[in-house]
Amino acid sequence: QATIQRLGIETTGVISGTEAVGSFSGVANNSNLISCYAVAQVRSTATSGWPVLGGLIGSNTACLIEDSYFAGSLQCTDGSVNVRWSGGLCGIARELSTVRRTWNIVEYSIGSASLGPNRRMVGGVAGDVSSGSGSECRPGQLGASNNYWSASGSGGPTYAVANSAND
Repeated sequence: QATIQRLGIETTGVISGTEAVGSFSGVANNSNLISCYAVAQVRSTATSGWPVLGGLIGSNTACLIEDSYFAGSLQCTDGSVNVRWSGGLCGIARELSTVRRTWNIVEYSIGSASLGPNRRMVGGVAGDVSSGSGSECRPGQLGASNNYWSASGSGGPTYAVANSAND
C-alpha cells in the first residue's frame, strides 16, 4: 500500500502514455492520494486499444483520493482509438475506491472511433465507478462524495460519473 500526501505537480510539459495515463500514476492499487494536486496536460498517445485517462490516476482499484484537485487538460483524439474511460480525477475507480472532497477544472479533447458498447465514458470526476466482477466483487462499498468539477472542450462529460455499476 502506498500513500502520497501533500504533493503537487505543476508542469508545462505533457504527461503521456498509451494504456492508462494520469499525472501521478497510470495504475494504482490499494493506495491513498491525500491533499495532492496536479496542474498538467494528460494525453494518450495510443493508436489502438481503449486508453484510460485520469487527471490524477488513470485506473485505480481500492484507492482513496481525498482533498485533492486537478486543473488541466485530458486529450486523446486519434480517430482510430476507442476511448473508453476518462475522468477529471480518475478514468476508472473500482472495488472499494473512494473519491471525496475533490475538485477539478478540465478541458477535454476526447474523440471516439465508434458508438455502442465502445462509446466513450467521460465523467467530470470519473469515467467509470464500479465494483468489478467475479470473486473480487464487493458491491456497495464505493464512494464518490462532495466533489466539484467544471468542464469544457470537445467530447467532455455530462455527468460527474459517466458509468456507475455493481456488475
